[in-house]
Amino acid sequence: MNGKFASIAGLASRLCGVLPASLIALALATPASAAGEVHVLYETRQDANQFEFNLHSWGSIDDLRNGVNETASGVRLNVGPTYQGVGLDIYQGKPYVLYESRNDLNDLEVGLASWDSVDDLINGVGLVNHSVNLNVPPFYQIAGFDIYQDQVYLLYESRADVNIAEFSLHSWGSIEDFLAGTGETSSSVAQNISSSYQVAGFDIYQGRPYLFYEARPGQPFGSEFGLATWDSVDDFANGVLGSNSSVSATIPLFFRVAGFDILDDLAVNSGVPEPAAWAMMLAGFGVVGAAMRRRRSWKLPSRAAACGKSTA
Repeated sequence: MNGKFASIAGLASRLCGVLPASLIALALATPASAAGEVHVLYETRQDANQFEFNLHSWGSIDDLRNGVNETASGVRLNVGPTYQGVGLDIYQGKPYVLYESRNDLNDLEVGLASWDSVDDLINGVGLVNHSVNLNVPPFYQIAGFDIYQDQVYLLYESRADVNIAEFSLHSWGSIEDFLAGTGETSSSVAQNISSSYQVAGFDIYQGRPYLFYEARPGQPFGSEFGLATWDSVDDFANGVLGSNSSVSATIPLFFRVAGFDILDDLAVNSGVPEPAAWAMMLAGFGVVGAAMRRRRSWKLPSRAAACGKSTA
């Protein structure tokens, strides 16, 4: 594979003549994953030593709603019996898993784990743990986690069903601020969810907030999952009615949803370009190279020729 890259890069260089290698490398780095892919992290309801988590993926939001084109992978991750996963986000190619203490604690209540790639997360390699200077009020729990345009968002949900102040939205200006517990802003969210359901994930995709919700254990009726969305975060916070849709997906009884993410443009990994992308790149290189060669071969006319005089 590396030899293939080298030969293509060499061809591009010959076509362009003087194009810098950095420009070629930039052109070769195109997205391998499509924006709009949906990822849901499942966690066993009881602590397990191996494959405590599964990562399920769909090619698009519509695929998730219709329950088609689902893929699943076991994840070699264990957060221990005193913690549970409460959020997933893939930001600039790096997956983040947020976990929270099952019991309210004053210290080390929340932690953030990260990996360099989704493959590293699945294979259990390269885990980096970060402590988070955050304490969640005892009557709230973390219902969603997202990193959007460098800002970190947490959605809190009341542990008991209430009609007002059931949710609050908290944000930080950067991951560093979130870890340090500085620069937090919060606002109440004028939304209410049926007592038969609980929020299982929150994500902002292309400026639109999405709420992924799951039936509480023991609820025998209705859809197991639902997805609600709003036109803007302000609409979500101000209680504007969003659009709801059922989700044709099921989860085994011994699992719960621990995170939900829609892959946005900034989260896409760089990888191998598609064949059409190769063709477009090489054609572009050829046009630029031909133009540069033409410019180098063009010469000013002699003074005699410019004056119309014969040089014979």
